[in-house]
Amino acid sequence: MKFPAVWEIGLLILGLIALAIPLRVSTWTPNEWGAILAGVGSLLQAVAIGSAAYVGHVGFEQWRRQRIEERRIATAERILSVAYRVQDAFDTIRAPFISNEEFQAAEDDLRRRETIDSSTPSDAVRAQVRAQGAMNRVNRFAEVWSTLHETVPVARAVFGSGVETLLRDLLRQRNKLVSSVRIYAKTGDPKVRAIFWLGQSLLSDDMDDQFENEVDDAVKKLETQLQPILTIKQKML
Repeated sequence: MKFPAVWEIGLLILGLIALAIPLRVSTWTPNEWGAILAGVGSLLQAVAIGSAAYVGHVGFEQWRRQRIEERRIATAERILSVAYRVQDAFDTIRAPFISNEEFQAAEDDLRRRETIDSSTPSDAVRAQVRAQGAMNRVNRFAEVWSTLHETVPVARAVFGSGVETLLRDLLRQRNKLVSSVRIYAKTGDPKVRAIFWLGQSLLSDDMDDQFENEVDDAVKKLETQLQPILTIKQKML
């Protein structure tokens, strides 16, 4: 919006004065002219101050809205970034193959803590080692879980409970996985072990992987809510 210059307003005021009292202009004394011009100057100063204040207010509001939008964009990027990292972490943790190095490292950890020893049955050793190997993978992504925890309150503050709930769903999946590992390690029933290893969060060769489906569903819902905000950023560039 373009505002008239102060000098334009001044000329307009002088014109109005001249039109309003044309019969007296020629008879004004220098003192009267001085008083008129002083009044016009004060009026112009007031107009200038008012115009500057208005323009400043409009500029501040535009700056404030821009800052809010920038914060929303940055938070959306942060949330999607951590969601993708969580998704990748679950894929790594739940990969069916456990290398010999991972297996040996897990066994060494258990023997060092005296969780297993030479008297522990071989099937129990194997179960404990597999569970420890899975926990080692979970712990490898400690920074990801910490970032996810820290992002939850930020998401709620900026986007409300909907986005917060989806992030908490990812946290619940992590807790579900850890619980399954612990149950698998403690139980002595092979059938229960099979349930918690294949059917409850750990490793699954099933075509319909419920754990993975729940994680993917949460991530897709986050994309649906946040991708339009990132599209605004692209238009701003």
